[in-house]
Amino acid sequence: MASIMGEFHNCVLRALNSAYRHSFTTPPSRDAGDLLRYSRAICSMIAAHHDWEENSYFPALEALAGQPGILASNIVQHHEFEDGLAAFQAYCKATTGDGFSGEKFRARMRAFAPPLERHLSGEPETFYRLRELDSGALLEVYRKQEKIALEKGDMWL
Repeated sequence: MASIMGEFHNCVLRALNSAYRHSFTTPPSRDAGDLLRYSRAICSMIAAHHDWEENSYFPALEALAGQPGILASNIVQHHEFEDGLAAFQAYCKATTGDGFSGEKFRARMRAFAPPLERHLSGEPETFYRLRELDSGALLEVYRKQEKIALEKGDMWL
């Protein structure tokens, strides 16, 4: 599970990095509108993933471990960057391609980047600590949660 989570987190980092890097060479234009839509999709992906974790996946893992709150630190980390992420998403929604400013775009991204990076690099470790649990039971929880997420239309496990 730690490797699956790490792979997803790598996708998030690469997506954000690609948006950040493109913001240097994207002038106010129709192309900037595409970059803003792409960035909103990244924000939606992160929010959907964390909603699933907090409301479904983490409770299932904590029940399996018999340790309520064992993953609470991850939820705290989500809250540390959610306001910045929401502000970035709001900027991307409110801004037109012709009104795009790479400088403003990057400033809003940098506002939530440090706590997000700490979370993305640290969360897989908490999953690694679950290795003491029965691997078959962990796999069963994961498969059930995967099904729940996909039924909600959330492919961003």
